[in-house]
Amino acid sequence: MKFSQAALKRKKTRLILSNGSERSDFVPIDEIFTKLGRIHDGIQILKTYYPHDPAWSPCHKISEITAKKNVNYAWDYEYEDYQPFDIWEENSTTRNEIEALKYYGADLHITLTLDLSLPDREIASIAQALEPYGRVFLRINHEANGNWFRFSRQHTYREVSDFFVRCHKIIKNNSANIYTVFNLTGDFFVNEGMVVDRFLHLGSDSLRGALNIADYWSIDKYVTLNYGWPFQEVTERSAMFFRKSVEQWWRLVEETYLKMIWHNHLVAKPLFINEFNSDSDVDGYEGQAMNIASVYNRLSKGEFEWLAGITLYQFRDFGGLGLEKGNLREYTS
Repeated sequence: MKFSQAALKRKKTRLILSNGSERSDFVPIDEIFTKLGRIHDGIQILKTYYPHDPAWSPCHKISEITAKKNVNYAWDYEYEDYQPFDIWEENSTTRNEIEALKYYGADLHITLTLDLSLPDREIASIAQALEPYGRVFLRINHEANGNWFRFSRQHTYREVSDFFVRCHKIIKNNSANIYTVFNLTGDFFVNEGMVVDRFLHLGSDSLRGALNIADYWSIDKYVTLNYGWPFQEVTERSAMFFRKSVEQWWRLVEETYLKMIWHNHLVAKPLFINEFNSDSDVDGYEGQAMNIASVYNRLSKGEFEWLAGITLYQFRDFGGLGLEKGNLREYTS
């Protein structure tokens, strides 16, 4: 009898569901499983960690402890309005969420906005805390080429990149199960209708170090989006939303990915799309459903081996980005 090696390779893109963000709370996994009838390949949760900032709370989102009269944009808070990364707390919300999704066998995709001043030992403790949960995809300081998160408002792109590189090296020294994900936003390009290289900030003096070292790459790209939510409604006079076609969406994703390959010396890495949807605030429920179905129907044919996974953002949303709509009034009362 003769034996030979065989490599099993999955051709279809992983389906990931985002659960909880600045726009909604985490929904219990068993509730999602009951409503959808099956679990996704992965669940994405979004957390923030600024433990040395006097405004940061290990128990509450920043919007819960900040006077809303001082805020007129979703990113006007001291830091990102996600649930805190509290994995070390006795009744940890983060730990409970992770254990719930792992119970159903889903991969953990965690987006974590981090204070760039964190010392090495605290970064190592994050890796050590996540190590027991098997395969983990860690998206550090996402949409790194943007200008709305705290880390990109207070630091240069080179500093954001250097921090990512430092995190990657520390994580690899502490875990074999955690894969780093370097993420860009593709929504910068909607007005131009084409990918503008200078908005990627992938030069050698900016984000290229993070691009080169990351295990995976990622792009956030919506077909349509009301990014003025919840402070602005979609009207013809509003400048805080965009509407593009699915064909334009595909082109901008692929062009952004090709630019990333170009800046990585023509070496490609597998790509995640960590935030995708079409906003019903812009297109209505029928238009949203048609756009999402168009993308997923094409992905179901398995022709995108370079696309490791796509994340629908999200299960429940207080605005127009959810499979289920939450009650913002009830949440904020």
